[in-house]
Amino acid sequence: MKLARLRGLLRQFAAPRNRVAPAACGTFFPDRESPQLCAAEAEIVDRFHSLFYERWRDGTADTVNLSWLGYNVRKCALDLWIYQELLVRTRPDVVVETGTLFGGSALYFASILDLLGHGSIVTVDIEERDGRPQHPRITYLTGSSADPQIVR
Repeated sequence: MKLARLRGLLRQFAAPRNRVAPAACGTFFPDRESPQLCAAEAEIVDRFHSLFYERWRDGTADTVNLSWLGYNVRKCALDLWIYQELLVRTRPDVVVETGTLFGGSALYFASILDLLGHGSIVTVDIEERDGRPQHPRITYLTGSSADPQIVR
């Protein structure tokens, strides 16, 4: 690719972009109902779960080391995709997350809600941590998600 063309592409992608208006969100909602898995397929799912979560916990794999805008997210990237689909489909007023940890997934949810132009996040964890992302759509609560005061 010629240098001038490459520079033009870089300028195009570096240019400030307008926020996506809520009306720009599509109306395609995939049908998630699937037939029951056969034994071989269920085994593949179990093996993926083992690789992704259990081997990460025992230190033999680094699968959950993901980030969103520089904040640690301890979720499977495939789950994040489905969360986005759910948020676009349902347009909730409030998303309640239990288990904040580093706040990366709360920021992910807030970012999607920013694009939708609606909603907020209430995220609960038993431990307060410094360095969590600050965002106008995120409210952090410290305590047990089963505590009646937190539920209120």
